[in-house]
Amino acid sequence: MAAAGGEDFSASSLTLSHQDMEVISVLRHGPPEIKLVRNPATGDTFALKSIPINVGLSEKGKQEIYTRIVQCFDSAHPNIATYFGTSFDACSCHIGIEYMNAGSLADLYRVAESGTER
Repeated sequence: MAAAGGEDFSASSLTLSHQDMEVISVLRHGPPEIKLVRNPATGDTFALKSIPINVGLSEKGKQEIYTRIVQCFDSAHPNIATYFGTSFDACSCHIGIEYMNAGSLADLYRVAESGTER
């Protein structure tokens, strides 16, 4: 994990934190808050999910959270959202993942149950 809890938010070797991202729009007001953001270094856009954590969480605690997040997203498959990285600040964990604009999983279930397509 990079200094200050930052991890690469792109395929480049440049390490950025959530604070370096340009906010395009807020997709969901939290918690967790989800924003559509742009990496100014690469122009890549992705969803940034900000999850509140305990204030004063130790570096060991942050490392455990980071490890579990990576395990969840450590897969290269066309049906799994691409993981871009994780960053921490004093009170939140910020996860960069591929932006999927087809709606929520709940929306997909409703469509499947009704037998119609969007």
